Amino acid sequence: MTKLELKAKIRELKALRLKALESKESSRANWLTHQLSQLKKKTRRFADLYFTRWC
Repeated sequence: MTKLELKAKIRELKALRLKALESKESSRANWLTHQLSQLKKKTRRFADLYFTRWC
């Protein structure tokens, strides 16, 4: 999965999380928050790998 694909998935999950919060689905919102944090972690790892490779 590329960095652009990860960022697109993050945007998609953010929108789903907002919909879940609006419809009072707290358990789904919590799950989506967890998924978002996992994807953000992957983007940070990707950035770290990219940075260390070129420096």
